[in-house]
Amino acid sequence: MSNLGDYQKITTVSKAVGGPKNLVMLLLLAGATGGKLVDIGIKEGKKFILSKHEEKRKQKEASEILYTAKKDAEDEQGLRFSKGDKIRVLENDADSILIEKIGDRSNPYYVSRDFLKCMSDFN
Repeated sequence: MSNLGDYQKITTVSKAVGGPKNLVMLLLLAGATGGKLVDIGIKEGKKFILSKHEEKRKQKEASEILYTAKKDAEDEQGLRFSKGDKIRVLENDADSILIEKIGDRSNPYYVSRDFLKCMSDFN
């Protein structure tokens, strides 16, 4: 097999763009543009991944905060708290909060935001 066909294609493209120097410049420009697009894609992908990691880190830090019951209290479902009980918030969604009552084997529990605010130092 010969490479005459490929040579003819390169010559034709070269003539179409105004000569071999212009062809080389266009190829360099295309390579630089493609490289820059890849670079931007990598940077944006890295930002996205890091933002997701940051969200998880903040959630973990929030779940490490312990709140203390300020008074004896009981919610509508019969969950009882004594003054001084420690509480960890696991998930927080609108009015419903998933908590862990430290030292209780029946964890976790759902309580209302208002109940948790009135009986503990949660705000």
